Amino acid sequence: TDDALFKPCGVLLRAGGDRERARHEKLLAARALPAAWMSAHEDGLFFPQGGVVDPARYVRALLEGAALRPEKVLTLTKSQGRWRINEADAFDAVVIANGLDALRFVQMRSIPLAGSAGQVDHFPDAPAPAHASAFGPYAAPGFGEGGGLVIGATYAPHAPGAVAAVSEAATRSNIAAVGAAPPAPAPACAA
Repeated sequence: TDDALFKPCGVLLRAGGDRERARHEKLLAARALPAAWMSAHEDGLFFPQGGVVDPARYVRALLEGAALRPEKVLTLTKSQGRWRINEADAFDAVVIANGLDALRFVQMRSIPLAGSAGQVDHFPDAPAPAHASAFGPYAAPGFGEGGGLVIGATYAPHAPGAVAAVSEAATRSNIAAVGAAPPAPAPACAA
C-alpha cells in the first residue's frame, strides 16, 4: 500500500568484478543464509525477501511515543549517571542526532565520525524497477503514488559545519553512476 513502511521488492546485490563474484560464490557455498533468502543471479546475489524502507515513515515510527525536546543544546554533561542538557533537567539517556555537529560536544570527540553527503534523487515519473539493485550506487522503486525511481548516492566528502544542499551536479553524478551499470534506468531520469 502507499502507506507502507517497507516495500518487499527483492534486492539484487550486483557483483562489480571477479573479486566480488568470488566473494558471492563463497557466501553461497557456505550457505550463509537459507536458499529462500539468498540465491545466485547472473549479475550477483538476489535477496528475494529484501526490499526498501520509506525513510520518512521509518523515522516517524522510531519517534512515535518518544518524548522529544527540540531545543538548542549548548552544554551536555554527565553527573551521577544522568545526563544534563543546558545544566537543566537530567535524563537517563540522550540521543545525539546531528551528524558531524555531534563533534561540538567534548563527550563525542572520541567517536570516529567522517562526513559524507549522500544525495539521493527521486524521479516520480520514471518507471519503477521490479526490484532494488545495489552496486556501489543503487536504484530502487520509490514510495508514494506511482512510486517512480530512487537513485543514489553521491557520497561526497562533507566537512563539519558544512551545510548540505541538493545540487544538480550531484543529480547528474547519480544518473551517470546508475547509467554505467546496465540494465540502466538512467535514461528515464533527467537532471
